[in-house]
Amino acid sequence: MSEKHSVLMVCFSNMCRSPIAEAVFKHLIKKAGIGSKWKVDSAAISANHIGEKANDRALLTLRNHKVPYNSKARQVNASDFEEFDYIFGMDSKNISDLERMAPENCKAKIGLLGAYDPQKELIISDPYFGMKNAINSVLDRAQHSSSNISNLNVIVGIRGGATLGTPRMIMDIVKFLIRRMN
Repeated sequence: MSEKHSVLMVCFSNMCRSPIAEAVFKHLIKKAGIGSKWKVDSAAISANHIGEKANDRALLTLRNHKVPYNSKARQVNASDFEEFDYIFGMDSKNISDLERMAPENCKAKIGLLGAYDPQKELIISDPYFGMKNAINSVLDRAQHSSSNISNLNVIVGIRGGATLGTPRMIMDIVKFLIRRMN
């Protein structure tokens, strides 16, 4: 049996950005037939909304794109740094908080999800207090990230049981799958 890969998406409250990133990633890998090879979750830096459902605008955006999501907010915990291969924050404050929270023997590779955006928009801004359409920008950013992948070999490699060595390969998969969704 091949190795299972794991990704944790993190934002401040686990109400908008990280739930959307989690839902899109899960939806697309499932559509590609590789969902069973992945563990995907999302979490918050803050404890403000633990146990709550995602923001209504985030849920509506996902529904409008036919992307299912039913998780509840949770906070990043110490075991996440051992359990996940990759932890992606949405902005530089998330990254500094994650690096501060990470134990010395942290297994996870921590980085910005936006670092894989071909338009070089590193920060995925928090739409929580933004205007009505601000939430759509989170999904749009994921779509922008899909524009620089054109090779199916990454998907074929995973189906063939190859292991992933870099966050770049993971994001290439996400980009390819998002492109297929559109």
